[in-house]
Amino acid sequence: MSFKNYLAVAVLLFGMGIVLGIYSPPGSGMVEEEMSVLEDMLRRLAGLPPVLLAIAILFKNVFALLFSFAFAPLLSLLPVLTLVVNGWILGVIAAKTVEEVSLGYLLAGILPHGIIEIPALMIGEAAALSFGVSIFYSLFRKNEPGYLTASFKKSFRYLILAVALMVPAALIETFITPLLLGLFR
Repeated sequence: MSFKNYLAVAVLLFGMGIVLGIYSPPGSGMVEEEMSVLEDMLRRLAGLPPVLLAIAILFKNVFALLFSFAFAPLLSLLPVLTLVVNGWILGVIAAKTVEEVSLGYLLAGILPHGIIEIPALMIGEAAALSFGVSIFYSLFRKNEPGYLTASFKKSFRYLILAVALMVPAALIETFITPLLLGLFR
């Protein structure tokens, strides 16, 4: 399967997660618990100097991509879960923010860095899916020497691209997004 197909699957899974998040019943224990965890994490991160905050955001995002890629051989479950859960969280936050504040505030909070970070997530998780499926495929197709190595190299190149895109996304999230959010408060 071509990388475009894995990318399409990644976008579909993320989109499904967003829809699930938007339509999660308000007040459900899981939604409230997740929002509480996110708010607590944001409070702790808010006290960091901006440079350390950018590094923390970058580290979290890169670690998530690398972890997902490393465990992709387990039937690609982690990349699938990562995409759906991240989409779900975005959907929950989007629905709650639009309801409580405004659509403008949501867009100011997501678009500046999300225009880079979300495609980076899609590319990185598509690379993980590709790698995981390749491992599974190679178990049953022993007569194709070099297939797994070639597949790993291709997937790894896309992973490196995703990691590189996370750098400007973290910088924008740290230094530009807060300024834009301030315009909508």
